[in-house]
Amino acid sequence: MGQITTITGPMFSGKTTELLRLKSREEIAKRYSLVFKPKLDNRYSDVSITNHNGIREEAIAVDNPNSILKIVTNYLKSEKQNKNQLVNIFIDEVQFFNSEITEVILEISKKGINVFSCGLNQTFEGKAFPFKDKRDHIGTLMALSDNIIHLYP
Repeated sequence: MGQITTITGPMFSGKTTELLRLKSREEIAKRYSLVFKPKLDNRYSDVSITNHNGIREEAIAVDNPNSILKIVTNYLKSEKQNKNQLVNIFIDEVQFFNSEITEVILEISKKGINVFSCGLNQTFEGKAFPFKDKRDHIGTLMALSDNIIHLYP
């Protein structure tokens, strides 16, 4: 099983910055990663995740969690042709996906891939932040996580 790490906190707490830091660390260690973002989050770019300081990382923009699973599965099938073994995936703004994201993250980790994601922890009312379809919330993902990095403003 791969490890599941969830980075959470309020707006402007540095969630994306921490995700980018962890990605950089994996890159230095020469461990190959794929980076994903929700397609609807195009505040800074359609093709990269960007923190508030302008630090960017190229990302694959997807509409739904199943697209992430499909891309990862296809990569693993063709891994013999690729020079890089997939070790990690990184997902920015996880709350913008529907509730299937928790099952997808779990499925990917069962393939031995580490999954790092970041997202808002609470609404302004202090309730667990819901996923896009409002069927579930970030608390479920946190409960499934091996590691939780909780940031504060």
